[in-house]
Amino acid sequence: MAPTTIVTAVAGAALTTGAFTRRAWVRAAAVTVAVLAGVGLALSLGLAALGVSPLVIISGSMAPAYPVGTIVYSQNVPASSVAVGDVVTTDRFNGPGTVTHRVVRVEAAGDRIVLTLKGDANQGADREPYEVTEVGIVRAAVPFAGLPQLWIQNLLGIDPLTA
Repeated sequence: MAPTTIVTAVAGAALTTGAFTRRAWVRAAAVTVAVLAGVGLALSLGLAALGVSPLVIISGSMAPAYPVGTIVYSQNVPASSVAVGDVVTTDRFNGPGTVTHRVVRVEAAGDRIVLTLKGDANQGADREPYEVTEVGIVRAAVPFAGLPQLWIQNLLGIDPLTA
């Protein structure tokens, strides 16, 4: 007795007696990947239009609020709009990459702002203050969502600070 075939509109795949055939699985996977890629592209373009950048937290300095692997979304703002307690992202003063830490002090220095930053898990403030005109202020975070990226970079031997 031949199984009854039901064609699904979403995946365009054949479903026979409650189980996908191999071809149907491939189609369903391809459609799923295409939809996720489209959503990802639309989200990326929307965030870029708003001046928002996703970054992956690579150290434990901001735990427990932002553990390793958290994706933070930071929006570029004038440094003069930052207040004590805000979490900001800026270029490292001592090398490549960025730092995402909490603001513990704000001082005006001419047309620039001097920020003293501190990681929540760190004993003290960062060694050097950051003299900036613009920073990224963290608007949202998704814990652990960046772990696959860190695992792949580790597997490939890519330093996350220079990637």
